[in-house]
Amino acid sequence: HPITDDDDDDNDDNHNNNIANNNSISTGAPTPPPSSSILTSRNTPVTALANTALKLFITLVLLACVVFVVVDSSSGGRQRVKTALLTFLDWVEYHPAEGVFAFIVVKAAATLLFVPG
Repeated sequence: HPITDDDDDDNDDNHNNNIANNNSISTGAPTPPPSSSILTSRNTPVTALANTALKLFITLVLLACVVFVVVDSSSGGRQRVKTALLTFLDWVEYHPAEGVFAFIVVKAAATLLFVPG
């Protein structure tokens, strides 16, 4: 079928319609918010209370860990932490392949928790 000027005009019209449709999608109106109220209400008093409770819980757990280590390391303590660390290091020595990864994880956790040594 030979190409005529009319065919070119039809192609140009289709091309222009596609461009118009794409532009309306990329520059379109903002999407409506999700219908779930849980997703849209981020700064409600309930959420703020939950965040505060979570922060308080984490702080208390970390404080309890610090107190445990200090009391356990005192002269009258059983030194469970020291024994556990020495046992872990012995395990790493006898299991070098797995020990490398375990040591990296433990070292990273200790660094995040500011554990000296």
